[in-house]
Amino acid sequence: MRFLNKRTFLLLIAIVLATILFDRYRLYRKTYEELSVVFKDQKIEYGSDLTAMDLIKESHGELTIDQEIDPYTVGEQKLAATVKAESPRYHQSVSRTYDHTYEIVDTQAPIIEFKKDTIVKYAGTDYDPKENIERVYDIVDGDIADYTISGNYDLQNKGIYDVTVTATDKNGLIAEASYCLTIKSKVIMNTGEAYQYIYDRLTGDYGFSKAAACGILANMSYESSFNPTVGDYYYGLIQWGGGRRDSLVSWCAANGYEYDTIDGQLAFMYHELTGGYRATYDFLMSVPDTAQGAYDAGEYFCRYYEVAASVSARPDLAAAYFNGE
Repeated sequence: MRFLNKRTFLLLIAIVLATILFDRYRLYRKTYEELSVVFKDQKIEYGSDLTAMDLIKESHGELTIDQEIDPYTVGEQKLAATVKAESPRYHQSVSRTYDHTYEIVDTQAPIIEFKKDTIVKYAGTDYDPKENIERVYDIVDGDIADYTISGNYDLQNKGIYDVTVTATDKNGLIAEASYCLTIKSKVIMNTGEAYQYIYDRLTGDYGFSKAAACGILANMSYESSFNPTVGDYYYGLIQWGGGRRDSLVSWCAANGYEYDTIDGQLAFMYHELTGGYRATYDFLMSVPDTAQGAYDAGEYFCRYYEVAASVSARPDLAAAYFNGE
């Protein structure tokens, strides 16, 4: 056997090594090219409940996320993902990194909620337009305390005014909403206007339902025809008598009211209902807002607040008021 000379032997070794290295590189590149990440192409809503993995449409290889997305920061953000694999034969660790730029957008302006769409007040009545605001908030960040109220309303003169609330969220989105504020002239003491004034105060300022208000009004109709100055020993809208009449006068004096006015007497009635006559108040607040509820409110108010000698037709009148009769 003839032996290879040294030079030839080294050349053969070099060829073998080159072949191995080329094969190794070829398999590395093949594995590298097979690694892939496909991102979902979308805008991300501010505050979205998602993870970076939710933004990967598909991948080939062992996937790891190198950089997360913060859905609570508006603007462009880069998501980086790495996939890894081992090439065959030589067991080389191969990795490849992809990235994709996402835009975090806030498309939802603040939400402004009112208790009522329309508020009715009478000229000269104290009123803070903020009282009709139920809530101002951002759907992601929660309540917004720093909002503005505007409108050319005049609480001293009758008119129909728009009260506008403007709110800005932390990302600069602005929302506006308005409600109607109707200012009526001060009540003139005729039955129809007094009825409407008392109804508006009961349902607006004191929070009674239509049914409960009708039950109270039916009793006032029988007692005083809505005249706060009628009577002597028994006096006023409810015909308070004896010690209760004295309490009406003293309580109004102590709380800044005139005892011979509708406003003063309604305030005193509410004071009694939420105090010593709490059971009547609770009943009125619980009646269904129906004609039957008005009937029941009229009867209960008569028996346990008026303590009248006869219920007579007051419940029927209350139901008629409710039905607009």
